[in-house]
Amino acid sequence: ICVDTAGPLLLDRPERLFDFLDVGLPFHRALLVPLTERGSGVEGTIWVVSHGPLHEFDSEDARVLQRVAVFTATAVHLARLADEARASAAANQLAFDELDHRMKNMLQMMANILELNLNSIDDPAARAAIVSARGRMLAMAQIHRIGSSAEEDDLAKIVRAVCDDLMGLHPGCGVA
Repeated sequence: ICVDTAGPLLLDRPERLFDFLDVGLPFHRALLVPLTERGSGVEGTIWVVSHGPLHEFDSEDARVLQRVAVFTATAVHLARLADEARASAAANQLAFDELDHRMKNMLQMMANILELNLNSIDDPAARAAIVSARGRMLAMAQIHRIGSSAEEDDLAKIVRAVCDDLMGLHPGCGVA
């Protein structure tokens, strides 16, 4: 009711209007305040009830409850947005992991194809070119492995790991 009117509603003996409220002790009054936030899909009603005439609801009660409703609706909306952001991040991570896996497979497959071709080539210059190409392919695979497993915020570690790896491929080159 109050969601449709977009304002607080004061009801005397609300169990007379809503059969589900007739559960024993009667309600003297009920103050209903809409729980809505424009564009968020959050809709509902906050109910505050009085079982006796000792406390009559006034405009200050309605004002405070409206503030609580705005705060609550905003909190619910933000929680939903946070859930959506987490789900989106998980989907993006899954897509990245799949792409990473495919890239590793492709680089390894290309290096293996180059190695298989070595058996059928007799020309030393052609063999050297294929060995060199295979080495570059393995180096790209290694750089990809290091880059995909490194922390995003530490470029120095990534560069060190690549250099250490390259030094391992060419021991004794004299670079310190």
